[in-house]
Amino acid sequence: MSKGHLKIIIAVIIFSFSPLFVKLIPLDGISFFWAFSFSGVIFLTLKILCQNRFKELLKPEKSIFAIALLGIATTINNALFFSAIKVTTIANAILTHYLAPFFLVFLAFIFLKEKIEKSSLLALLLCLVGLIILVSPNELSFDNKDFVGLALGTLSAIFFASEIILKKELSPRFRPDTITLWHIFLSVLLLLPFISFTSIISLGILKLAIVFLIGIFVVGIGVTLFVDGLREVKAQQGGALSYLEPLGAVLWGILFVGEAVSLITFLGGGLILFGGYLIIKQRT
Repeated sequence: MSKGHLKIIIAVIIFSFSPLFVKLIPLDGISFFWAFSFSGVIFLTLKILCQNRFKELLKPEKSIFAIALLGIATTINNALFFSAIKVTTIANAILTHYLAPFFLVFLAFIFLKEKIEKSSLLALLLCLVGLIILVSPNELSFDNKDFVGLALGTLSAIFFASEIILKKELSPRFRPDTITLWHIFLSVLLLLPFISFTSIISLGILKLAIVFLIGIFVVGIGVTLFVDGLREVKAQQGGALSYLEPLGAVLWGILFVGEAVSLITFLGGGLILFGGYLIIKQRT
Protein backbone atom coordinates (compact mmCIF):
# COMPACT_ATOMS: atom_id res chain seq x y z
CA MET A 1 0.00 0.00 0.00
CA SER A 2 1.42 3.39 -1.00
CA LYS A 3 1.23 6.52 1.13
CA GLY A 4 -1.24 7.92 -1.40
CA HIS A 5 -3.60 4.98 -0.92
CA LEU A 6 -3.31 5.31 2.85
CA LYS A 7 -4.10 9.04 2.78
CA ILE A 8 -7.21 8.46 0.65
CA ILE A 9 -8.40 5.60 2.88
CA ILE A 10 -8.03 7.76 6.01
CA ALA A 11 -9.83 10.62 4.26
CA VAL A 12 -12.72 8.39 3.19
CA ILE A 13 -13.05 6.99 6.72
CA ILE A 14 -13.31 10.57 7.99
CA PHE A 15 -15.98 11.35 5.34
CA SER A 16 -17.99 8.31 6.40
CA PHE A 17 -18.76 9.90 9.79
CA SER A 18 -20.81 12.69 8.14
CA PRO A 19 -24.07 10.71 7.61
CA LEU A 20 -24.04 9.75 11.30
CA PHE A 21 -24.04 13.42 12.34
CA VAL A 22 -26.60 14.32 9.65
CA LYS A 23 -28.90 11.89 11.47
CA LEU A 24 -28.09 13.18 14.94
CA ILE A 25 -28.14 16.96 14.29
CA PRO A 26 -31.55 18.52 13.46
CA LEU A 27 -30.51 20.49 10.38
CA ASP A 28 -31.39 20.12 6.70
CA GLY A 29 -28.67 18.54 4.56
CA ILE A 30 -27.56 21.59 2.59
CA SER A 31 -27.42 23.84 5.68
CA PHE A 32 -25.43 21.13 7.46
CA PHE A 33 -22.98 20.89 4.55
CA TRP A 34 -22.63 24.68 4.44
CA ALA A 35 -22.08 25.00 8.20
CA PHE A 36 -19.29 22.43 8.47
CA SER A 37 -17.73 23.71 5.21
CA PHE A 38 -17.70 27.24 6.64
CA SER A 39 -15.97 26.03 9.81
CA GLY A 40 -13.47 24.13 7.66
CA VAL A 41 -12.71 27.33 5.73
CA ILE A 42 -12.06 29.19 9.02
CA PHE A 43 -9.77 26.41 10.23
CA LEU A 44 -7.73 26.25 7.01
CA THR A 45 -7.46 30.04 6.79
CA LEU A 46 -6.10 30.26 10.34
CA LYS A 47 -3.72 27.37 9.66
CA ILE A 48 -2.29 28.99 6.55
CA LEU A 49 -2.05 32.40 8.23
CA CYS A 50 -0.20 30.90 11.21
CA GLN A 51 2.27 29.32 8.78
CA ASN A 52 2.86 32.69 7.07
CA ARG A 53 1.63 31.29 3.76
CA PHE A 54 -1.12 33.80 3.00
CA LYS A 55 0.56 34.85 -0.27
CA GLU A 56 -0.16 31.35 -1.64
CA LEU A 57 -3.88 32.10 -1.56
CA LEU A 58 -3.40 35.16 -3.76
CA LYS A 59 -1.52 33.34 -6.50
CA PRO A 60 -3.78 30.84 -8.26
CA GLU A 61 -1.91 31.85 -11.45
CA LYS A 62 -3.22 30.14 -14.59
CA SER A 63 -5.30 27.61 -12.64
CA ILE A 64 -8.07 30.02 -11.64
CA PHE A 65 -10.48 28.48 -14.18
CA ALA A 66 -9.89 24.93 -12.89
CA ILE A 67 -10.28 26.13 -9.29
CA ALA A 68 -13.57 27.84 -10.14
CA LEU A 69 -14.81 24.67 -11.89
CA LEU A 70 -13.85 22.62 -8.84
CA GLY A 71 -15.81 24.91 -6.52
CA ILE A 72 -18.85 24.77 -8.80
CA ALA A 73 -18.62 20.97 -9.17
CA THR A 74 -18.41 20.54 -5.38
CA THR A 75 -21.44 22.77 -4.85
CA ILE A 76 -23.60 21.13 -7.51
CA ASN A 77 -22.57 17.62 -6.46
CA ASN A 78 -23.66 18.14 -2.86
CA ALA A 79 -26.81 20.10 -3.76
CA LEU A 80 -27.93 17.36 -6.17
CA PHE A 81 -27.12 14.55 -3.75
CA PHE A 82 -29.00 16.09 -0.83
CA SER A 83 -31.90 16.94 -3.17
CA ALA A 84 -31.98 13.31 -4.33
CA ILE A 85 -32.29 12.19 -0.70
CA LYS A 86 -35.28 14.56 -0.32
CA VAL A 87 -37.27 13.21 -3.30
CA THR A 88 -36.39 9.51 -3.30
CA THR A 89 -35.16 6.88 -0.86
CA ILE A 90 -31.72 7.14 0.73
CA ALA A 91 -30.86 3.80 -0.88
CA ASN A 92 -31.69 5.12 -4.35
CA ALA A 93 -29.69 8.30 -3.72
CA ILE A 94 -26.61 6.40 -2.49
CA LEU A 95 -26.67 3.85 -5.32
CA THR A 96 -26.84 6.49 -8.04
CA HIS A 97 -24.37 8.84 -6.31
CA TYR A 98 -21.78 6.05 -6.16
CA LEU A 99 -21.92 5.49 -9.89
CA ALA A 100 -19.27 8.25 -9.75
CA PRO A 101 -16.23 5.91 -9.83
CA PHE A 102 -17.48 4.41 -13.10
CA PHE A 103 -17.85 7.84 -14.68
CA LEU A 104 -14.44 8.68 -13.24
CA VAL A 105 -12.67 5.85 -15.09
CA PHE A 106 -13.75 7.25 -18.45
CA LEU A 107 -13.28 10.91 -17.51
CA ALA A 108 -9.75 10.11 -16.30
CA PHE A 109 -9.07 8.37 -19.64
CA ILE A 110 -10.28 11.42 -21.60
CA PHE A 111 -8.86 14.29 -19.53
CA LEU A 112 -5.92 12.77 -17.62
CA LYS A 113 -4.91 10.17 -20.23
CA GLU A 114 -5.06 7.42 -17.59
CA LYS A 115 -5.13 3.93 -19.03
CA ILE A 116 -8.32 2.04 -18.17
CA GLU A 117 -7.08 -0.91 -16.10
CA LYS A 118 -8.96 -4.21 -16.06
CA SER A 119 -8.13 -4.66 -12.38
CA SER A 120 -9.67 -1.24 -11.60
CA LEU A 121 -12.86 -2.14 -13.48
CA LEU A 122 -13.08 -5.46 -11.60
CA ALA A 123 -12.58 -3.68 -8.28
CA LEU A 124 -15.25 -1.12 -9.19
CA LEU A 125 -17.70 -3.86 -10.13
CA LEU A 126 -17.08 -5.71 -6.84
CA CYS A 127 -17.53 -2.49 -4.86
CA LEU A 128 -20.77 -1.61 -6.67
CA VAL A 129 -22.21 -5.09 -6.12
CA GLY A 130 -21.18 -4.85 -2.47
CA LEU A 131 -22.90 -1.47 -2.19
CA ILE A 132 -26.09 -2.83 -3.76
CA ILE A 133 -26.08 -5.68 -1.23
CA LEU A 134 -25.45 -3.25 1.65
CA VAL A 135 -28.42 -1.02 0.80
CA SER A 136 -30.76 -3.84 -0.34
CA PRO A 137 -32.53 -4.13 3.07
CA ASN A 138 -33.59 -0.50 2.64
CA GLU A 139 -36.39 0.70 0.44
CA LEU A 140 -35.11 0.39 -3.10
CA SER A 141 -37.65 1.74 -5.56
CA PHE A 142 -37.57 2.34 -9.29
CA ASP A 143 -41.16 3.49 -9.73
CA ASN A 144 -42.00 6.56 -11.81
CA LYS A 145 -42.29 8.71 -8.67
CA ASP A 146 -38.61 8.08 -7.95
CA PHE A 147 -37.39 8.97 -11.44
CA VAL A 148 -36.47 12.54 -10.47
CA GLY A 149 -34.49 11.35 -7.46
CA LEU A 150 -32.65 8.75 -9.53
CA ALA A 151 -31.83 11.40 -12.14
CA LEU A 152 -30.57 13.84 -9.48
CA GLY A 153 -28.43 11.12 -7.88
CA THR A 154 -26.92 10.15 -11.23
CA LEU A 155 -26.15 13.79 -12.06
CA SER A 156 -24.51 14.19 -8.66
CA ALA A 157 -22.30 11.21 -9.54
CA ILE A 158 -21.09 12.97 -12.70
CA PHE A 159 -20.15 16.08 -10.73
CA PHE A 160 -18.57 13.94 -7.99
CA ALA A 161 -16.37 12.28 -10.62
CA SER A 162 -15.55 15.71 -12.09
CA GLU A 163 -14.46 16.88 -8.62
CA ILE A 164 -11.90 14.09 -8.38
CA ILE A 165 -10.60 14.80 -11.90
CA LEU A 166 -10.09 18.49 -11.08
CA LYS A 167 -8.45 17.73 -7.72
CA LYS A 168 -6.09 15.31 -9.45
CA GLU A 169 -5.28 17.93 -12.09
CA LEU A 170 -4.55 20.63 -9.49
CA SER A 171 -2.74 18.45 -6.93
CA PRO A 172 0.77 18.70 -8.46
CA ARG A 173 0.59 22.51 -8.74
CA PHE A 174 -0.46 23.63 -5.26
CA ARG A 175 -0.41 22.47 -1.67
CA PRO A 176 -3.45 20.31 -0.81
CA ASP A 177 -4.74 22.61 1.95
CA THR A 178 -4.59 25.60 -0.43
CA ILE A 179 -6.62 23.75 -3.07
CA THR A 180 -9.12 22.69 -0.40
CA LEU A 181 -9.54 26.20 0.96
CA TRP A 182 -10.04 27.72 -2.49
CA HIS A 183 -12.79 25.40 -3.70
CA ILE A 184 -14.61 24.97 -0.37
CA PHE A 185 -14.66 28.76 0.12
CA LEU A 186 -16.24 29.14 -3.31
CA SER A 187 -18.80 26.47 -2.46
CA VAL A 188 -19.67 28.31 0.78
CA LEU A 189 -20.26 31.50 -1.21
CA LEU A 190 -22.41 29.81 -3.86
CA LEU A 191 -24.67 28.16 -1.26
CA LEU A 192 -25.31 31.33 0.76
CA PRO A 193 -28.76 32.04 -0.79
CA PHE A 194 -30.01 28.55 0.06
CA ILE A 195 -29.04 28.35 3.73
CA SER A 196 -31.36 28.51 6.74
CA PHE A 197 -29.31 30.62 9.15
CA THR A 198 -32.17 30.59 11.66
CA SER A 199 -31.96 26.80 11.86
CA ILE A 200 -28.17 26.91 12.25
CA ILE A 201 -28.25 29.49 15.05
CA SER A 202 -31.07 27.66 16.85
CA LEU A 203 -28.89 24.55 17.21
CA GLY A 204 -27.34 25.89 20.40
CA ILE A 205 -23.72 26.13 21.48
CA LEU A 206 -23.04 22.40 21.97
CA LYS A 207 -24.37 21.28 18.58
CA LEU A 208 -22.72 24.23 16.84
CA ALA A 209 -19.44 23.18 18.44
CA ILE A 210 -19.95 19.64 17.11
CA VAL A 211 -20.61 21.00 13.61
CA PHE A 212 -17.48 23.14 13.88
CA LEU A 213 -15.40 20.09 14.84
CA ILE A 214 -16.90 18.11 11.94
CA GLY A 215 -15.74 20.89 9.62
CA ILE A 216 -12.20 20.67 10.98
CA PHE A 217 -12.05 16.91 10.50
CA VAL A 218 -14.00 16.56 7.23
CA VAL A 219 -12.74 19.66 5.40
CA GLY A 220 -9.56 20.65 7.21
CA ILE A 221 -8.18 17.12 7.46
CA GLY A 222 -10.29 14.78 5.28
CA VAL A 223 -10.56 16.75 2.04
CA THR A 224 -6.96 17.93 2.35
CA LEU A 225 -5.73 14.35 2.81
CA PHE A 226 -7.80 13.18 -0.17
CA VAL A 227 -6.28 15.87 -2.41
CA ASP A 228 -2.81 15.05 -1.11
CA GLY A 229 -3.35 11.35 -1.77
CA LEU A 230 -4.36 12.03 -5.37
CA ARG A 231 -0.85 13.33 -6.01
CA GLU A 232 0.41 9.77 -5.66
CA VAL A 233 -2.35 7.54 -7.06
CA LYS A 234 -4.43 7.43 -10.21
CA ALA A 235 -7.79 9.19 -10.15
CA GLN A 236 -9.65 5.94 -10.95
CA GLN A 237 -8.03 4.28 -7.92
CA GLY A 238 -9.03 7.17 -5.66
CA GLY A 239 -12.59 6.89 -6.96
CA ALA A 240 -12.77 3.16 -6.29
CA LEU A 241 -11.49 3.62 -2.74
CA SER A 242 -14.33 6.10 -2.13
CA TYR A 243 -16.64 3.06 -1.88
CA LEU A 244 -15.24 2.62 1.62
CA GLU A 245 -17.25 5.71 2.62
CA PRO A 246 -20.76 4.16 2.50
CA LEU A 247 -19.35 1.01 4.12
CA GLY A 248 -17.94 3.14 6.94
CA ALA A 249 -21.26 4.97 7.30
CA VAL A 250 -23.06 1.64 7.75
CA LEU A 251 -20.53 0.49 10.36
CA TRP A 252 -20.76 3.73 12.37
CA GLY A 253 -24.55 3.41 12.27
CA ILE A 254 -24.23 -0.07 13.78
CA LEU A 255 -21.75 1.02 16.45
CA PHE A 256 -23.20 4.37 17.51
CA VAL A 257 -26.89 4.40 16.55
CA GLY A 258 -27.67 0.75 17.18
CA GLU A 259 -28.65 -0.06 13.59
CA ALA A 260 -29.11 -3.76 12.85
CA VAL A 261 -26.22 -5.89 11.60
CA SER A 262 -26.86 -8.91 9.39
CA LEU A 263 -25.24 -11.41 7.05
CA ILE A 264 -25.99 -8.98 4.21
CA THR A 265 -23.86 -6.34 5.96
CA PHE A 266 -20.90 -8.72 6.15
CA LEU A 267 -21.34 -9.91 2.54
CA GLY A 268 -21.67 -6.44 1.04
CA GLY A 269 -18.91 -5.03 3.22
CA GLY A 270 -16.62 -7.93 2.35
CA LEU A 271 -17.00 -7.31 -1.39
CA ILE A 272 -16.24 -3.60 -0.94
CA LEU A 273 -13.16 -4.39 1.17
CA PHE A 274 -11.95 -6.93 -1.40
CA GLY A 275 -12.43 -4.38 -4.17
CA GLY A 276 -10.43 -1.91 -2.11
CA TYR A 277 -7.70 -4.53 -1.65
CA LEU A 278 -7.44 -5.01 -5.42
CA ILE A 279 -6.92 -1.27 -5.77
CA ILE A 280 -4.24 -0.82 -3.14
CA LYS A 281 -2.21 -3.79 -4.41
CA GLN A 282 -1.90 -2.10 -7.82
CA ARG A 283 1.13 -0.10 -8.76
CA THR A 284 0.44 3.60 -9.07
